[in-house]
Amino acid sequence: MGRYEHESFSRVWTSGTQEGAGRVPVRVLALLFVMSLAGCSLSRSESRGRSLVERDEAVLRSQSAHVVYVTGHGWHTGLVLRTDDIPVSVLPEVLDFQGADFVEFGWGDEGVYRAKKVTPGLVAKAALLSTPSVLHLAGFQGRVEEFFTVSDLVEVTLDDAQFASLCEYLAATFDRGESVSADLGEGLYGHSRFYRARGSYYFPKTCNVWTAGALNAAGFPARTATTLTAESVLKQSRRFGRDVQASPAWIKRAALGGDSGTDSSRSMN
Repeated sequence: MGRYEHESFSRVWTSGTQEGAGRVPVRVLALLFVMSLAGCSLSRSESRGRSLVERDEAVLRSQSAHVVYVTGHGWHTGLVLRTDDIPVSVLPEVLDFQGADFVEFGWGDEGVYRAKKVTPGLVAKAALLSTPSVLHLAGFQGRVEEFFTVSDLVEVTLDDAQFASLCEYLAATFDRGESVSADLGEGLYGHSRFYRARGSYYFPKTCNVWTAGALNAAGFPARTATTLTAESVLKQSRRFGRDVQASPAWIKRAALGGDSGTDSSRSMN
């Protein structure tokens, strides 16, 4: 700083009062006051910005509160929903699974689904003829990966509107008659039951088409007409979901062979 500039600065600093030195000049006080206002304004602006971001994040969380799992058992697929999320007024069957953390929904041919042993004749009948269908619901506690230890699992997140549409799709599959769905008896694994379902089973209208239809009803871009295999459903689900677990190769081999010692023995549904 030059001498002139230094002296000018000194005069500014010491001027503005009658006594001169030892007091803060009015112009400096005014400058500091303006700067403090600007700082407060920036602080409030930043605070408002943070509040808006936090609010938006909270809205996103509230709109993405429902996690659904697409399950793959060999050649068969299903959907797992958290029990507490399911509206009883829409799906009263969930009351049959009180105490369960999750319920899996699956649809398929009644003859194959409920058979103690799957035979080539049953598979041929399901594929070539129009046969009655059933829904299979299985309730369980704990983590999904711990219950379905050898199944494909894809996690999909839904907002409230998507989840409501999915539940409506599931509800429309039940053949409730005048009151509630007819309970057809014990299911395949865990705490599970069979229920009479709407619609006939025939090739190519398989369980995988039904699962893809459920995802499509929830607003996801899942094809239904060309979705014939479980792998096709899982591949499409991965585009808008997250891979959680992949099944071992022997599961599909067992399913194809109709091994009744595995859950995948009903996989042609």
